Amino acid sequence: MITAANGKAVLAVDLRPGLCTCGCGSPAARRFNQGHDQRLKGFLRRAHEAGEPVEVLIGKTRTRFPVAEAVAFLDTPDVSWSKWLGVDR
Repeated sequence: MITAANGKAVLAVDLRPGLCTCGCGSPAARRFNQGHDQRLKGFLRRAHEAGEPVEVLIGKTRTRFPVAEAVAFLDTPDVSWSKWLGVDR
């Protein structure tokens, strides 16, 4: 989790290899550390309802996206984050 200049928490979906995708910055053998996928889902749901963008880290590039677009980076053939959140892509 990253704190923006205005003091609000801004989620960083971290797509760098070897780190937990939730943005906590901790090393992860898998995509998420235990329980961190649920933490990310809760944050995404609240950000989506509030209309707040989230940051996606890909390598050293940090870009802000609406939640509906950010979850596209999380979708896999087995799990549809977009469907879970109820957004169309």
